[in-house]
Amino acid sequence: MQSVWLAVIYIGGWILAMRIFGFFWRRRKIAISTAEPWFPENEARAHYMALLQQTEPQEATDAQLKAALLRRAMEAVNRVLSMREDKPVLTSLSKQGILGDDIWNEFSLAEKELEQEIMAIIEEAETFKEGWGETILQTASEMVMKESMRCQRKWKRR
Repeated sequence: MQSVWLAVIYIGGWILAMRIFGFFWRRRKIAISTAEPWFPENEARAHYMALLQQTEPQEATDAQLKAALLRRAMEAVNRVLSMREDKPVLTSLSKQGILGDDIWNEFSLAEKELEQEIMAIIEEAETFKEGWGETILQTASEMVMKESMRCQRKWKRR
């Protein structure tokens, strides 16, 4: 009789331990899934989409749409540059075991989303002018560099 109770307590202890483990594991998974995105919301894309859908008081002009698309491309270039700076550090931390897989997965997801954004920008650029999709990112990159140089000059003057 004593051995039956010992077996019941042993199995009950394992069930309790697994339930406690499951509780904390689900909490951890929820915390990971509610983590912040790698980049904040893309306001340039939102502005461009708003211009595309604008009908009141009048439709957006072609020049406004092109400027908004170029601003969207500039934001994509800024994000690419930021990811190029972050990737070696994250790779190193991941290899050392300091960085969790969840952060690396978020970074990889952000990379894929950025690739899709760039492809969407190129496709949109082709709708305005044939061949512009090939050069819009280069133009945006030059504008980003010019903008950063302008900010550096302002900083030096102060």
